[in-house]
Amino acid sequence: LPLSDDIGYIFGKQIEEAGLLVLNKADLLTPAERSEMQTTRLPDQQVRLQNSLDAADVAGWVALLDTAAVANTVLDIDYDRYGAGEAQLAWLDEAIVLAKADREVVIRIIRAIVQAVRQQNLPVGHLKFFAQGGMASCKISFTTLDQAGWEAQIPALAGESVQLLINARVEVEAQRLRELVHLALERAQQGQGWTYAETSVDVFHPGFPRPTHRIRA
Repeated sequence: LPLSDDIGYIFGKQIEEAGLLVLNKADLLTPAERSEMQTTRLPDQQVRLQNSLDAADVAGWVALLDTAAVANTVLDIDYDRYGAGEAQLAWLDEAIVLAKADREVVIRIIRAIVQAVRQQNLPVGHLKFFAQGGMASCKISFTTLDQAGWEAQIPALAGESVQLLINARVEVEAQRLRELVHLALERAQQGQGWTYAETSVDVFHPGFPRPTHRIRA
């Protein structure tokens, strides 16, 4: 991962804790890559490789859950290290209302935010955007800033206003992430006929974990 070792530790523990790992888009893997994922990279995990656009694959997943074959795992966690990782990862959740906007405006905003993060060379856990206008909606998720073709996922967005939700996890100081997103919005809106209002902004670093029913390592 392009993240710090402590943040990588968090992701590793989250994977380790999972009773079942579902690897989507497995149809894009070669047979050798499928075998490597199950036997080499995740030898101790129950891994299901599937294409979630295939109804039969999804039905098999649901059936597996119904059999209660998914085991719970009790982890040995170094909470000092876990807390250090969380302190490095900024969380941002923001709601924006766009007036006189359409799909091109949403594309412009998303592109500006992604570009702002890329220019700062910031490691990204994820960037997620949910847009809704009229009866249409879409969700765009970035786990890498070099993703291509995401624009095609955005439908025509009609109505008096468009709602845009931003959910970001980035390795940077929280207030800096807030500033980057705000400045990206300002640049995207400059000279345009649409307007926006940030109706809700929550940006923070998670507090230090204090488990109630675990003994700290």
